Amino acid sequence: MTGSATAAERPRHALGWTARRLGLDRFELGCLVILAGVSLTFLGPLLTRGRSLSGADGLYPADQLQYLAWIREASHHWLIGNRFDLTPGGRPFLHPGYLLSGLLNRATGLSIPASYLLWKPFAVMVTFAGSLAYVRRFFPAGGRSRAALAIVLFAVMPACAVVAWTGWGGNPRAYTFDFISGEMWTGQYLWGYLIAERVASSGASSSSSPWRAGGASGEPCGCGSRPPAPSSSPGSSRGRARRSQ
Repeated sequence: MTGSATAAERPRHALGWTARRLGLDRFELGCLVILAGVSLTFLGPLLTRGRSLSGADGLYPADQLQYLAWIREASHHWLIGNRFDLTPGGRPFLHPGYLLSGLLNRATGLSIPASYLLWKPFAVMVTFAGSLAYVRRFFPAGGRSRAALAIVLFAVMPACAVVAWTGWGGNPRAYTFDFISGEMWTGQYLWGYLIAERVASSGASSSSSPWRAGGASGEPCGCGSRPPAPSSSPGSSRGRARRSQ
């Protein structure tokens, strides 16, 4: 009995040791493991198909394919532009994330999809660490802190389920609520949106954006912003799909 009890306790001791090494309690470590699993919701099944991967890892493949095009551009030119715009333009943007993936592809021959997917573990850790730091800042250790962490990482707006179940407004409204819910949920950004993107509040979607290379204000060379979208929208294909409904 003693030997069996000792064997049963080993995983618990290993779990506690891992949590302590990471500065977490067991609940927080469990949230990290679940979040990592959520990030593989699409990639995991795709890996079991035995087919070549395009690099798209989410509900809106067109977005990821554009990111891969930017990585390819960065590997050759360092600067990237919007090749999907009919308006003539150069390559005015320097994106550190795409540049690192591009240089890795150029230096090692690693495929462009793989060089992008390497950001996934980093994205999971940054998402978790940022959420945990935010929760710990406002709540003491205990039940409230744990509940807040679970809400930050995993809560999904229930209105989308109500709209879908009741059929209120038909498919267009259901899609709108699904879209808004996805934008508000932390986990969706781990499905293909691995490099955090942000749009300058001063109008990064316009050709006169101060985030362009050599701009008079903002970050140098437009680091961290995204090239202007083909239309007036500053968003991705997700936003364009939503407005088409």
